[in-house]
Amino acid sequence: MLWNRERYETLIQQLETHANRHPAVYRLQVRLLAGLGYAYLFIILAGLIGLLVGLLWLIVSTQNVGRGSIQSIVLLIFLLVIILQSLWIKFPRPNGLKLERSHFPHLFGLIDDLTCKLQVPTIYHVLLTDEFNASVCQVPRLGILGWYESYLILGLPFMQAISPDQFRAVLAHEFGHLSGNHSRFAGWIYRVRESWLNVLDRLQNGGNHGSTWFFKPFFNWYAPFFYAYSFVLARLDEYEADRCAAQQTSPQQAAEALLNIELQSQKLHYYWENVYEQVEHQIEVPAMVYSQLLSHLKTPIESNNYQTWLETAFARKTNLADTHPCLRDRLAALGYPSDFPKRVHLPMPVAITAAEKLLGRQLEQYVTQFDHNWKLASEAPWKQQHVYIQETRQAVKQLMQKSEVTPLTSDEAWELSCYINKLDGSKAALPYFEAVIKLNNSHVAANRVYGTLLLAEGNFTGIQYLEKAAALNPKIAPDCYETIYNQLHEQGKLEEAKAFLLKWKKHSKVAKTIERKQFSISPRDHFKPHGLGEEVVSHLCQQIAQYQQIKEAYLVQKVVKELQDLPTYFLVIWYEFTFSQNLTGEPSIDQVQQKLTNEISFLGGEYFLTIQISSLRGKLRKIPGSNIYKR
Repeated sequence: MLWNRERYETLIQQLETHANRHPAVYRLQVRLLAGLGYAYLFIILAGLIGLLVGLLWLIVSTQNVGRGSIQSIVLLIFLLVIILQSLWIKFPRPNGLKLERSHFPHLFGLIDDLTCKLQVPTIYHVLLTDEFNASVCQVPRLGILGWYESYLILGLPFMQAISPDQFRAVLAHEFGHLSGNHSRFAGWIYRVRESWLNVLDRLQNGGNHGSTWFFKPFFNWYAPFFYAYSFVLARLDEYEADRCAAQQTSPQQAAEALLNIELQSQKLHYYWENVYEQVEHQIEVPAMVYSQLLSHLKTPIESNNYQTWLETAFARKTNLADTHPCLRDRLAALGYPSDFPKRVHLPMPVAITAAEKLLGRQLEQYVTQFDHNWKLASEAPWKQQHVYIQETRQAVKQLMQKSEVTPLTSDEAWELSCYINKLDGSKAALPYFEAVIKLNNSHVAANRVYGTLLLAEGNFTGIQYLEKAAALNPKIAPDCYETIYNQLHEQGKLEEAKAFLLKWKKHSKVAKTIERKQFSISPRDHFKPHGLGEEVVSHLCQQIAQYQQIKEAYLVQKVVKELQDLPTYFLVIWYEFTFSQNLTGEPSIDQVQQKLTNEISFLGGEYFLTIQISSLRGKLRKIPGSNIYKR
């Protein structure tokens, strides 16, 4: 059974009730599920090894070596090799600048103190990054078999944003996930949970077909199911980690760390927005971005900003999309007043930051390095973006000037809307998308984008535009109904969301049927003239003529009744390849097809390129104007 959001969330809600009523039974079930993954792997391996050993014993005992026995042995060895290759999954090590113990005695003293008090496995590596985050990462040396190597990853901006006491609370929280003081079982499940998700990701993207045969069907079911089943435990583990932070500092320090991180993350967001806004006006990438960032993080937050940011943060509710509880719930669990805005005690400004105290003289060196790295990585894309914005602004100016003289066509208005959306954001673009729909009520893309933007702002009239787009193009209907469902669900309108979930499922089946019809071609299909202009056909023929092997080409429209307003073109080509041509280094059939697919484009529809189908030639010849090329 395929997983979907409704099934996932329903299961978690049931498990929360079950865990509260029968905590011992629930933990036993999680433990058994965790072991099921390992059992599945080893049963398959043991079964194949047993068959191989049994077959070898049979051959030795009977002294009869037949052709079938040899083939069976080769097959079993081949299967074992495939399985072992699939299971030999290398988990990537995190990236960052390694901090040496001898250079940072205060930092490593803090780490040693917390790992000892919380009974945390040895931290083998401490890495410094340019991110606003701090985390513990455990990488298994033996793949799925474990033997974990622990990494502590510290973001320099993060350390600069909080005080040393708050930093201690954050480290205690992260170490709390692995602590042996409170729940070894929860720590084990935490590691297994991450491991199985990594295994699923590697199997899905590893390109090993052996893993597809043996493991993907199981793990496609098992990993999401285990993730859902252990979700309740993971949520409880977050509260447990917060308690570790409070015990190793104080409830107030742990709570103030949460508040300060929330405020500083918002401050950081606007800092980067201001940095990237400069790309429109200057072609050279800014220098010393991280130096200025660290100074910016130490400046006091304006009162009107933190009031708005906290109001937004306290409005969030704990949901089933994240194991982390919302800020209000975490503060309440720590016993900290969270009655916004009356009784929220804001943390005092940080005089000496964790970065300044724990990194000492090396801080400036790392800031300089991050400045250099960012500038080096950003120079090329920054200049490209600057040129793109200038060209786009010029295109907007030309369209605006034209609109003053003569009304824009719907296509020109759509182009202008997209430009405004990219340059100035969705709020500025809304009236322009609305203007496109007034010009052409059946503009699919405009209805879809306009409806999506309205819904994102909480305006439920966007639903009618998304439904209009879905009716105009059944292929995008599932995406439209998914957007409606997600927005309604996020805004707490659960009953209304259910109706659109049903439509989403229904139209997903319809879209798959349409896709099968659209991508396939056979003598039973119905075709009609392509209807494209001479300029398009001439350009197409010029591209085809580059390939000596192509002898003939037909261009037609396939009639797909569900897509009457969206033309579906098929280019059917006949070509000849000989062995001698391949020896001369000329492109193969697949290469020609790939190059043509990349080079050819048609406005107003979709196209598909197909190789020679001899049974179609007679039928295609009867379509007027279909034979566009003949060598």
